[in-house]
Amino acid sequence: MNIKELQHNWNTFGKQDPLWAIITRSDKKGNKWDIDEFFKTGDRKIDQLFDMLKEQNIQVNNGSALDFGCGVGRLTLALASHFDQVSGVDIAQSMIDLANRYNKFPERCTYYVNTKDDLSLFDNHSFDFIYTIIVLQHMRPEYAKSYIAEFTRLLKPGGVAVFQMPAKYIGPLHQELQPSMWQRVNYRLKKVLKPLFGWMLPARAHMEMYGITRDEMVPYLKQLGVEVADVRKDDSPGPLWESYQYTIIRTT
Repeated sequence: MNIKELQHNWNTFGKQDPLWAIITRSDKKGNKWDIDEFFKTGDRKIDQLFDMLKEQNIQVNNGSALDFGCGVGRLTLALASHFDQVSGVDIAQSMIDLANRYNKFPERCTYYVNTKDDLSLFDNHSFDFIYTIIVLQHMRPEYAKSYIAEFTRLLKPGGVAVFQMPAKYIGPLHQELQPSMWQRVNYRLKKVLKPLFGWMLPARAHMEMYGITRDEMVPYLKQLGVEVADVRKDDSPGPLWESYQYTIIRTT
């Protein structure tokens, strides 16, 4: 899936069922999330994050933060309790429109749409802290690596970034590798019909999942010249994926 396809998918989710697309609980599908309950999950996640940083004796300056893949601002608003200025960036205009609607702290939270595979809309050394979770997993590894490299560029000296990335699929093989007969037929029909009637077929959004192994990620981070301060297991993608949370510090 390229960047344009990624943008289309998340723009569609933002129009159809935005909160469920961010936290995919089966009982909340079909716009069943209560908005207050949804945003409280962000408060809890950021509280847990800062408890972890405190446990690791990692100091974070409270000047500026970036929420990458901010969606409707669930974590952006929670970060505003810890930082003077918070920027939220997302690939989907529909998500950013909702983030602006829900923005309780317009004096501290600013939202941006970014459709590039880099973060060139921000200057070098713009942020004290960068956070992203359940975002990089939905893009091809080359895009994820490109954005992670951008995180290191954007961090101020002494700045901290925390991000999550699945390592590998560990669920039943048949769920990953063996589509049903109907899925195989449907795929072949689309392959034949799309070139002829693609303009007539509704474009459906779907989520893809990708991973980068820990053994590949850690050397990549060191190659970028940052300190890898912490790597720990993470369960945010659910039980079918082995996943890790990485904490990095720009030392210079």
